[in-house]
Amino acid sequence: MTSVKENSVNIELCTSYLGISYESYAMELSLTGDNVVSVICHDLPYFVPVQQILADNAAVAKETACQQFVWAVYRYLHAFVARRQETVLAKVCFISLHVTFAC
Repeated sequence: MTSVKENSVNIELCTSYLGISYESYAMELSLTGDNVVSVICHDLPYFVPVQQILADNAAVAKETACQQFVWAVYRYLHAFVARRQETVLAKVCFISLHVTFAC
């Protein structure tokens, strides 16, 4: 879901894995200034390097910078959910696996 205000845009990113929905995260981006995109507020996890991603896109045109920022954040969120759920699946699949080492 996205909403647009006069000088900003609200974006909600929904995560999923194998067709199952998990968390949703929101952020508000400011679209004012010459090629300047900034994050007004967000509820992204702490490990998403928001400021670094913004800095990496600082020299890009405003519309492109917004798109690249959102895709970069989405990749972090998708990787997080996918790795977490893969860990859960591995625990379920290998709970009965017993490894015996012979010397």
